[in-house]
Amino acid sequence: VKTGGDARMLILADIAQRMRYVDRGLVAAAAPLHRLATGSKSPRKRRNLELREHSPERHDMNQLNISTRLVLGFGSLIALVVLMAGFGLMRVHSTNQSIKTIYEDRVIALKQIKLVSDMYAVQIVDATNKGAAGLLDPKAALAMFDAASLSIAEQWKAYSATQMTDEEQRGVSKSTALMSKAQPTVDAVRVVLQSGGRSELAAMIKPLYEVVDPLSDALNTLADIQIDESKAEYDRATQAYDQTVLLFTLVVV
Repeated sequence: VKTGGDARMLILADIAQRMRYVDRGLVAAAAPLHRLATGSKSPRKRRNLELREHSPERHDMNQLNISTRLVLGFGSLIALVVLMAGFGLMRVHSTNQSIKTIYEDRVIALKQIKLVSDMYAVQIVDATNKGAAGLLDPKAALAMFDAASLSIAEQWKAYSATQMTDEEQRGVSKSTALMSKAQPTVDAVRVVLQSGGRSELAAMIKPLYEVVDPLSDALNTLADIQIDESKAEYDRATQAYDQTVLLFTLVVV
């Protein structure tokens, strides 16, 4: 026969046993929620994930990604080098065109203008002076005169075909008008040289100077324009060079 104290002990033991079962059930029920909240995986899932990470297919994918990144990296580098080389060639071509313009349209033009000016101020005037002074035979003076006139026509035609600025075209128009104005006097001097009259030739010296001097001034102005345009072309080429150096520096750095 159990006493009252024994009965209470049995009841308490039974309650404790039931509470342990309840705690276990709560823990088991709460485990999925805990994994969901913390992001942790069950041991089985972790094992499956590790197997996938170390699988041959995953390894091949990693190798493919590395190869792709290397190809893209080298491809980008090659493309950059090609672009820089193309830009450099373009700038070299531009510089070559600038040099061509300076030589063909400025240096040669300056020489042509100088020849035309010398033919008027030196050859024609000199032949007239020497013929009037008796220092040159009339036939020799006439040959010198005709050679100068032929050279003027050739050089002026060649110069007129070059590329010109608006200011230069205005200078050419002025010089052409002065040439036309001087031509009757030049023709008159030639006629006197053919006749061989020294006194008549001496009388033509002053009128000849009056038409040649303004023409020489106009031709000198054209010569100055060639020098100014050469300087401007040089400045443009220098600016293009500085821009190219700056761009290459920014790309490399």
